[in-house]
Amino acid sequence: MIVEKDVSRRQNIIRSMAFLILSLCLGILIVADEALPGVARSITGLTGILAIFVLLSAAPDRLPWRCISMGLLLQAILAWLVVGLRVGDRRPGMEFFQAIGHGIEGLLGFSAEGGRMVFGILADPEKLQASVGKGNGMIFAFTALPTLVFISSLSAVLYQVGVLQLVVGVLGTVIRRLLGTSGPETFGCCATVFIGQTEAPLVVKPFLATMTRSELLALMAGGMAAMSGAMMAVYIGMGADPVGVLAASVMAAPCSLYLSKMLFPEEANSSRAAPSEWKVEKMHHGILDALTAGASEGMMLALHVAAMLIAFLALIALLRYLLQACLPGASLDDGLAWLFRPVALLAGFSGEDALLAGRLLGKKFLTNEFIAYGDLTSDPMFQNSGDRFQSLAACAISGFANLGSMGIQIGCIGALVPQRRALIASIAPRALLAGFAATLISTNLMALFRA
Repeated sequence: MIVEKDVSRRQNIIRSMAFLILSLCLGILIVADEALPGVARSITGLTGILAIFVLLSAAPDRLPWRCISMGLLLQAILAWLVVGLRVGDRRPGMEFFQAIGHGIEGLLGFSAEGGRMVFGILADPEKLQASVGKGNGMIFAFTALPTLVFISSLSAVLYQVGVLQLVVGVLGTVIRRLLGTSGPETFGCCATVFIGQTEAPLVVKPFLATMTRSELLALMAGGMAAMSGAMMAVYIGMGADPVGVLAASVMAAPCSLYLSKMLFPEEANSSRAAPSEWKVEKMHHGILDALTAGASEGMMLALHVAAMLIAFLALIALLRYLLQACLPGASLDDGLAWLFRPVALLAGFSGEDALLAGRLLGKKFLTNEFIAYGDLTSDPMFQNSGDRFQSLAACAISGFANLGSMGIQIGCIGALVPQRRALIASIAPRALLAGFAATLISTNLMALFRA
């Protein structure tokens, strides 16, 4: 009993210190704002975000410092390689990601061929624009959604022939050895970068029944923080900055891992399976089966995205109407901008950029990133915001960390292990927090290294 009281007292002291640090960081960012040098702003914001996780930790006196320090270091190195590394007047890392972005845009051309075959002129913005007038040639359902079908099918083929497993295996092995995390949670997080939050749990399905609470949280947080290859292709095709989109997903895995370990430090050694012990069975019978199954899954995903857009955009319109009826002159977008402005400050934005970013972050959190990317790439308010803001904002609103994703993960992972559905539901809010914060930290580090 005395030992338990001592532990509880120590934890309360640590949480009190974390609260004071968070309050100090927010106070500095709000009061000083644009007067702060870029480096000081980023460090203050990063300290504030980490203080939140210490404050909310189940055991702040047992934080895994190796995992936190190595994960943060790895994430910082990745951010530096992407936007900070200079060789003369060139930025090799940024050029590399831009080249990947151009490659993805090239892939979209192939999906457009399939779309034009099925939908005709409706899937050809240039021809349609000539018929219906300038600015009216883009019909989302016939141009963006076919991309999901093609990329999903291509991903299934790459998984079937072992390409994705190889990439995930190499990335997962490096991260696992650096952070000291277990095999299932690490490889599951890395898989979300390529195949999304609903498919990635299948990669570690044999381990779901025995994974610890901390490992399950890491898997779910990784799904919230990253985006599937198909969705990345869609957002880049919409005009989002490819560097921000791609960099956010690459940095998501280590960040979601150490943030999860801060919320739920491991109570005992988990089963750290060696890579050779958990080779995953292929999900399809041959390349042709993978091609057709991937196309079917892509169509279901496209219908899911379309349904969510219709529902959430209608809901936003309803909320705007009700707000105007109750408070004439009030603006929902302005309310979100001010509510999420402190969050944007923690992510490294300042001044008017923080309000703009807060508007996007609020929409991503309450609805989904699709709507936020739609505003970023098409709303005139963001057209003159500059390349730096476009890149940082594309990073900040990436990932699937929104309220709806909690239901998706509870349903999908819960279906794989029904006996653990209650546990999955109980940790879903923490997974949402960790996934949302992971993109903020990635944005903060990109802001630190990008002038």
